[in-house]
Amino acid sequence: MHGLTLTTAGAAEIEAAYQSGQVVTITHVLTGDGGGKKLPETPDEMAAMTGLYGPFGQEPFSAGESGEGFIRGGIVIDCKKYPGKTLRELGMVSASGTLIAYGRYPDTYLPAQTDSVIKEVILTLVLGLTHAQNVTLELDPSRVIITQEAGDKRYLRISENLAEIAEKGTEAQAGARKNLDIYSKDESDNRFQPKGNYAPAGEVYTKEESDRRFQPKGEYYSKTESDNRFQRKGEYYTKTESDNRFQPKGNYTPAGTCYDKNTSDTRYQARNTASNAASGWHKDMSTGTIIQWGYLSNAGSGLIFPIAFPSVCASITITNAYTRADYSISLKSLSRTGATFNSENNGNMYWTAIGY
Repeated sequence: MHGLTLTTAGAAEIEAAYQSGQVVTITHVLTGDGGGKKLPETPDEMAAMTGLYGPFGQEPFSAGESGEGFIRGGIVIDCKKYPGKTLRELGMVSASGTLIAYGRYPDTYLPAQTDSVIKEVILTLVLGLTHAQNVTLELDPSRVIITQEAGDKRYLRISENLAEIAEKGTEAQAGARKNLDIYSKDESDNRFQPKGNYAPAGEVYTKEESDRRFQPKGEYYSKTESDNRFQRKGEYYTKTESDNRFQPKGNYTPAGTCYDKNTSDTRYQARNTASNAASGWHKDMSTGTIIQWGYLSNAGSGLIFPIAFPSVCASITITNAYTRADYSISLKSLSRTGATFNSENNGNMYWTAIGY
């Protein structure tokens, strides 16, 4: 256990928190080697510290508590993180970055990890405070160390052979068996039969199988009497066989008087489709040929077909719709999606395109 000295800056932050009803959270501990400087020796020199001379790392709290006039926190230093360093000074730091407390530590060499043995330095730091109730330590859940007493309350002890569960009663025992996927004695007795000399599975009939295969003992007809009285098996369909073979009575079209879907698709082509509009199109579904038409008011702006030809536009016919006799128009480019023209004065025209 190592004592620290409250710094002047730390005392001011804690006093301000006390006056305002707030809490100062101490988040971690700085570790340092002194940076080759002479470390403070008197309480006043330590209280004046605002940082470590030679910080080389920081560690979260693995344990912590506050009491009447003090706080206590534990840290675990993993030596392999700082191989070759010498620990000489420590400091508690708040969430705001203030050095709350400073302390010297006897020179402790931190060796490198050279074998399978984990080398750690475990420290418990204690700081006396007037307003300890306004200070809290932030613990790292991944580094928390619990006491043996706390561990005994939290976990089952191997030495007790699960006696703790038995002490909690039947409900706890049932829950434990469910989690472990095991049966209680009563459940096992209800599910399984005692060990004994039994016929192997598959070599005897169950009661249900015997009932299905054999008839009770009694008086029965002879074969001849049965042949004279009853019809042979297999000459009639059972209900299930009839249902699978035949359809219910109804009004059906006799076989051979209509085509099924596949025959119709083979014999007939689909109907032609068209868009009858000012700029429209007609598609022959049997050949794939498409004829498109329309009116273009500004030949210079180019033409986009109402629908794109899937493969190619084979030809286009244009008719001048401009009133001037000297107006001329000619095709500039043609594609499956449209065309452009050489046109005087951007006149108007009618057009017809053919493609597939």
